[in-house]
Amino acid sequence: MDELILNPYPGIDTLYKALYRRVEQFGDDNMWGVRQGKEYIWTTYKQHAEKSKMLAAGLTALNLVPEIQAEGKPWRFLAIKSKNRQEWALLHTAGYHNEVTTVALYDTLGPDASAYIIDFIELTTIATSAELTKGILMLKKNEQAGEDRLKRMVNIINMDNESSQADLDLAAEVGITIHKYSDVLEAGRNNTTFEVLEPTAESCFMLSFTSGTTGYPKGVKLTHQMIMGTCEAVQYQVSDEFRFDEKDTYISYLPYSHIFE
Repeated sequence: MDELILNPYPGIDTLYKALYRRVEQFGDDNMWGVRQGKEYIWTTYKQHAEKSKMLAAGLTALNLVPEIQAEGKPWRFLAIKSKNRQEWALLHTAGYHNEVTTVALYDTLGPDASAYIIDFIELTTIATSAELTKGILMLKKNEQAGEDRLKRMVNIINMDNESSQADLDLAAEVGITIHKYSDVLEAGRNNTTFEVLEPTAESCFMLSFTSGTTGYPKGVKLTHQMIMGTCEAVQYQVSDEFRFDEKDTYISYLPYSHIFE
């Protein structure tokens, strides 16, 4: 090799472009399978892209990813805390459509590190599951009695849609609105004026935070170009016999908060 190859295909330098290249090539092919019993329920590339765009429009319509200023440029953040599931991936790829940076929160961070991250990125919205909602609400309540580092966090997206009355009451007490995931989709469906804000190669699609074992967590900026370059590096290193293509199926086994996943 006589030159540095940055992208797997000419001109495909963002995850947004990579997604829609696949939609154009294999739109009606299966992209994503969710196991139900002994079978998998599949979503096509086209269906995944359409729902991602709809979620992006809903996040914008409900002002769940407001713009903040940092480092002399605008940022939009969405935190996600849950086990691996299709809604996690859809909300993440939704960010490709309005230049949102995903921040993954996970249990081993602990409450202090989680509060630090939420405060550091001036977060307003966390998407989570019903079972984890109470923990996030209690984190907000406990912070209100101390440093109040979660004062900007005012929204939770419940990916399971239905919340217990106890969670709704606690949310009202601490000043948080719980949005159903389905309501975000519906808001996006009705947002007919939504325009895609396409990312650039240098846009940061994810902040990957360390667990904070030597102090507060450090956030690693992951750009679209980094992932495109990594994809090409993997393809370059393996032989033609083992190169990944549309006929392969990848099994998700690491947490989505892990950069390898």
